Amino acid sequence: MTINDQDKQLYLLICKESIRAHLNKSELNKKLYEQLLTNEAAKQHTGLFITLTLKNQLRGCIGCITSSKPLNQTLPYFAIQAGFNDHRFTPLNKEELKDIEIKISILSAPIEIESYKKIKLGVHGIIFQSNEHQSVFLPEVPTEQGWDLETTLQHLAKKAGAPPHNWITASYQVFESTVF
Repeated sequence: MTINDQDKQLYLLICKESIRAHLNKSELNKKLYEQLLTNEAAKQHTGLFITLTLKNQLRGCIGCITSSKPLNQTLPYFAIQAGFNDHRFTPLNKEELKDIEIKISILSAPIEIESYKKIKLGVHGIIFQSNEHQSVFLPEVPTEQGWDLETTLQHLAKKAGAPPHNWITASYQVFESTVF
């Protein structure tokens, strides 16, 4: 999926505007939303994650790996979810809005790999699956944490609530992301 600089600016504005409108209990800027609705790239169905940081600290991160809805619907939705419904954090407040940084990760479709040894840290996002246990990391997580492959997979197992050594026999899917 090709996203140009103009698209990226529009998507970031929509996310910030969606959060602002939710905080103020007002409607989205209609002109901006119309631009999103007519944006060709935003008509595509793809997974995405919205990550919010405040003073370089995670403040919210919510998204989906795949989507039956187009970006022009999921961008505003997940911006609001990341700001107000990430159970790890209190909802954003008006004072934080001016300093919040928004990062959007647009995901490629996940593909099954035959061995965890095929995972390229920093390139692949990883979906861990072991019986009923499942978890995911975006591509940047292991490199930001300074983890090697084994440590990354151990953290995925832990995040999924799986037994510690399940990472060895788990199945994996990988995806790539465009981050801005």
